[in-house]
Amino acid sequence: MVNKIEAGETYDFEFTVSGDASGFSGTMNVLQYPGATPTISRAMTKVGNAFKETLTSVETIALYAASEDKSLPWRIHGTTSDIDEDIRDPEILYITKGWVS
Repeated sequence: MVNKIEAGETYDFEFTVSGDASGFSGTMNVLQYPGATPTISRAMTKVGNAFKETLTSVETIALYAASEDKSLPWRIHGTTSDIDEDIRDPEILYITKGWVS
């Protein structure tokens, strides 16, 4: 999914898991290029069969400032502890200059 926000806005997203997700843990990685070292990496909150997380306004400002090329999107990639659920289509997030950046 492709989304666009301004730096300084929060961004909520979730990754759903097929089947029973009890006992799974989830991690999100935010990076600008495939294969790059994630700029943000942390555990996601599990709610039912979904993993939910929010990028804060401070984080979106920092991501905009860290962009090597402002025209390229950020990718939010989620993985779970279940081997069948490791590969996910990333969320694509364009961050434009906001009034606070």
